[in-house]
Amino acid sequence: MENDAYVRILAQIADNAPASITVHDFSGTFLYANEATFRLHGYTREEFMEKNLREIDAPQSAGHIAERMEQIKREGESEFEVSHIRKDGSEVPLHVLVKIVKWGETDVLLSIATDISERKKTEKALREREELLNATQQLSRVGGWVWDVLAQTMSWTEETYRIHDIDPREIPPGSTEHITRSLVCYGETDRDRIRESFRRCADAGIPYDLEVPFTSVAGRQVWVRTIGRPVFQDGRVIRVIGIIMDITDRKQGEEALRQSEERYRLIAENTADYIWTFDLDLNLTYISPAVRKIRGFSAEEAIAQSLDQVLTPESLGKASAFFREELAREAAGDGDPGRKRVFETEEYRKDGSTVLIENIVTFLRDPGGAPTGILGISRDITDRKRGDEDRESLMRELSAKNAELERFTYTVSHDLKSPLITIRGFLGFLEEDMASGDIQRLREDISRIDSATEKIQQLIDALLELSRIGRIANPHEWVPLSEIAGEAADLLEGPIQARGVPVLIAPDLPVVYADRPRLREVFTNLIENAVKFMGDQQEPCIRIETRGESEGYPVVCIRDNGIGIDPAHHEQVFSLFSKLDPVTPGTGIGLSLVRRIIDVHGGRIWLESGGTGKGSAFCFTFPKRPASGSPESGEDLKY
Repeated sequence: MENDAYVRILAQIADNAPASITVHDFSGTFLYANEATFRLHGYTREEFMEKNLREIDAPQSAGHIAERMEQIKREGESEFEVSHIRKDGSEVPLHVLVKIVKWGETDVLLSIATDISERKKTEKALREREELLNATQQLSRVGGWVWDVLAQTMSWTEETYRIHDIDPREIPPGSTEHITRSLVCYGETDRDRIRESFRRCADAGIPYDLEVPFTSVAGRQVWVRTIGRPVFQDGRVIRVIGIIMDITDRKQGEEALRQSEERYRLIAENTADYIWTFDLDLNLTYISPAVRKIRGFSAEEAIAQSLDQVLTPESLGKASAFFREELAREAAGDGDPGRKRVFETEEYRKDGSTVLIENIVTFLRDPGGAPTGILGISRDITDRKRGDEDRESLMRELSAKNAELERFTYTVSHDLKSPLITIRGFLGFLEEDMASGDIQRLREDISRIDSATEKIQQLIDALLELSRIGRIANPHEWVPLSEIAGEAADLLEGPIQARGVPVLIAPDLPVVYADRPRLREVFTNLIENAVKFMGDQQEPCIRIETRGESEGYPVVCIRDNGIGIDPAHHEQVFSLFSKLDPVTPGTGIGLSLVRRIIDVHGGRIWLESGGTGKGSAFCFTFPKRPASGSPESGEDLKY
């Protein structure tokens, strides 16, 4: 009877908790379960209480029951993940905290289980993003690495391991063995040069960029480009971030070109490159017909042109200086008579456009070795240059994604850990209060656990919402910003009226082509923040207005006369889970959502505030219209 009364009291307290709370003995027989448990598993109370733990454990989890029971007996508590089978046959992943407690005079197990389905989805999305990054690195044959100067740890991406032909399992994570295993892949001279460049980058913040031969652990001989860049904090280097790129194809191409240039002095008239000769006064004396393919002029038209008609002003200056230097060296008898020089120019095409040209130049000589003219071979390298620019852009994007993933992973792990620590701590108090029979304290303990689990749910929901932006989009349409701002203000009518804040919306806000629901989220978050942080302002006011253009885009500002924000925190407020006032309600993800939505639409957002007590203005640019079309056309337009 005493136990029955105790169960009724506990049930009244626990049944409203969102997490599943159960009590069972070591054989898996349930003695108590709350309402959340029945909802989670899809059973009625009577159906569930007739079940044994082994009946609802999924096969992959059931095999570990005995092992977990032994651990709990040894340590008194445990924390793990399992999967349970619902009544409908589906599986639900759970995070479980278990502790031995007294049930009357008997030792039993108190379990608190939280549904982690959404967290698993988020983790899967992160894994897929990392897999995409690794696939991109593999396709571009670019590996990344990070050296933590303070922790003295080295981390490699998967492609870096592949370039070295090293199994990641061979080296402990973070170990400096990564460095020693990598250095042996270089020749002795290059090894010393790379070791010294790395040391100077880590100690003095001097970046490096080297191209060297490389022999992988498996004996594969390639060329690599290795780059190291310092990351500073408070004036000191805290990390070195670098890449290693397999450039074998490029080097082989360069070597083949060099051999071809050595083998042939003249190239056939139908070659893709064009050949030209100057006399020593820099008058064009010959140009091959292939010039038409590159510049659009016939050989007859091209030979009649002066240098200022061929070269852009910048290239004309470079070429003139180059030829003066070479002629001066010849006059002084300085230099190898067989030398060849390479330089790049930008030349005009017949249609008025320009083309990037790589010129290989040497002197024509008489039998005595005296120069009689200049021979050049010119090649169109426009596509190659664009490829180099695209590769650099990809590297910058990969570096940014790596940094974003690192910050995101750290933030998620930190902010989810805090409520879990709370739950774990109050489980200990719960045991003590159950043993002492202090019902009031029991209620408080369970309330704290309930609050912590609710916070976890809020964080997971917020993360899921953030991950959807850019992946899940509504159809774009022409949206009057004045109308959207009004809708957002209507949604916040309660807090706006409660605080007595007039919201003044300028009628001349631009019309933009956008995802209407997402844009409403932007205004809702910014207006809500302005109301929330109005402080004790006696005449509060929020103004939504346009302010000219920036970089060709209209600027919209949500301005208030509230508490203001110190300039030192202007960028911090947009960080994930950032809250300048920890006691303020909310997850701290609102402004991160706003920035993400603006970024996806191709705009930019920033904060203007003179500091505490001087109000704030959140301003953003937004593309007024896509590349083509208009509101009147009715077309499905794209940026």
